[in-house]
Amino acid sequence: MVVTNSGAGEKPAAKLVTLVDTAPSGLTITAISGAGWTCASLTTCTRSDALPSGVSYPPLTVTVKVAAAAASPQVNSALVTTAAYESNTANNLGSDSTTIVTGTSGSLAVSKLGSGGGTVASQDGGIACGATCTFSYVNGSNIALTATAAGGSVFTGWLGPCSGTGACTVPISGAATVSATFALSTIGNRILDIDANAAYLPESDGILILRYILGMRGTALTNGVLGTGAGRTGDPQMSAYLLDILPLLDVDGNGKVDALTDGVMIMRKLLGQTGTAITASALGVGATRNASDIEAYIQTLKPP
Repeated sequence: MVVTNSGAGEKPAAKLVTLVDTAPSGLTITAISGAGWTCASLTTCTRSDALPSGVSYPPLTVTVKVAAAAASPQVNSALVTTAAYESNTANNLGSDSTTIVTGTSGSLAVSKLGSGGGTVASQDGGIACGATCTFSYVNGSNIALTATAAGGSVFTGWLGPCSGTGACTVPISGAATVSATFALSTIGNRILDIDANAAYLPESDGILILRYILGMRGTALTNGVLGTGAGRTGDPQMSAYLLDILPLLDVDGNGKVDALTDGVMIMRKLLGQTGTAITASALGVGATRNASDIEAYIQTLKPP
């Protein structure tokens, strides 16, 4: 939505402008925002800076959820008023007609992993996980997810269509799945010290990572590779830790953790290789980090 001063004179500063959006019954507003606007609710936004003649304020973006049985078209209306003098109030009401098209059905499933706690919620309200971790959506939708760690926990990241720890937008095409991992805050920041012996070694930590990604568990995971003074020595403790940090091992940022890509690059870094020697023939499909980014990222996982 765009508010424009169509009059001959400037709308002075300190004269409030108020915009109220009235959504039809088939649309539910889930978000509203715009640069410089103050939106105290999902229907009302205000600002009071000056607006010269013929000039527009920055646009407001309104995000809506469409009801399953919404008729077509849906007409959204917005009314703008101001405390300043207006020579013409007949143009204060605007409307927009949107055609509603029935799409094919898809779905989104969210899995929560790790030793910690937290919630995952979608902007439209369909996903509210714990309670609701699966929801039906129309194919072609893009569903924005936010993860929030509970007290005493940290969010270690997404896997699937998203990576990292920021907001996640999942495109729906059939059955989409995404995982969100929460670890207890006591996990610390020495992520690649897998056996917790205050060292980063390829012959212990690197092999433990590769074995875990390859599916080894129990004694097959730890046999013969624990470093001197290891603080983590066996399952289920070792596997629980590796599950907690799994999203952080997605070093190329493609939403997947693979032994022949991420595992190999971590091992190469632990062996002292640098630059493109780390990434040569090891980048996964859809990688979002280049060689220098990956080297710097792996380094953040092994602080002194």
